[in-house]
Amino acid sequence: MPVKKLHSEDSCNKIGKDYNALTNLCVKKCGPNQSRDPTTFKCKKQGNTTESCKKQGKDYNAKTKRCVKMCGPKQTRDPTTFKCKKHTAKPYRFDSLLRFVKKHPAKINEKELENRNNHIINELRLMRKSINKNDIQELEQKQQQIEREIEKLDYLMNENVNNNLIIENQEDVANKIDHLEYMMDQLSAASMSSTISTIKSSEYNTPL
Repeated sequence: MPVKKLHSEDSCNKIGKDYNALTNLCVKKCGPNQSRDPTTFKCKKQGNTTESCKKQGKDYNAKTKRCVKMCGPKQTRDPTTFKCKKHTAKPYRFDSLLRFVKKHPAKINEKELENRNNHIINELRLMRKSINKNDIQELEQKQQQIEREIEKLDYLMNENVNNNLIIENQEDVANKIDHLEYMMDQLSAASMSSTISTIKSSEYNTPL
């Protein structure tokens, strides 16, 4: 009676096959779009992922687990319905804070700066569900920096510092608020695959 040859992982690898520990046999490797089931050791079709869809030049729909056609250049992806919609983002908000501060240089605009900063805090809270976690953290850090600079302005005014220096600081804070709001608007309107790095690389012109 012939002795049954026992295979091993090494012997199967040498002939370009996988070793099945259940049957002690060498079996054909799974295809490029398949994965090995660890229980049955059978090949099964691999599900779509963000990366696999990206390689096909498509977006991954987490709800349907399918790869879908990317939105057009003048469209954005709705984070709720995942449908493409016409892009409506503006390069910056029409109510530029820096424009307001420059228009009223003699005024002390600390209250206006605080109001806009509080509005940013509320917007960031709403954005947490739809925007990348790392991007939200970076935006929040910028907002906290603005808050510290507003507190510095308050200190300067209490110390009766030269009004020109206060106006200069106000304009600097107003410009940072405008830029932060611009980044928030762009991220909200951009497709889900966009990140803050792509917004940073785009040109921002201070609205005056």
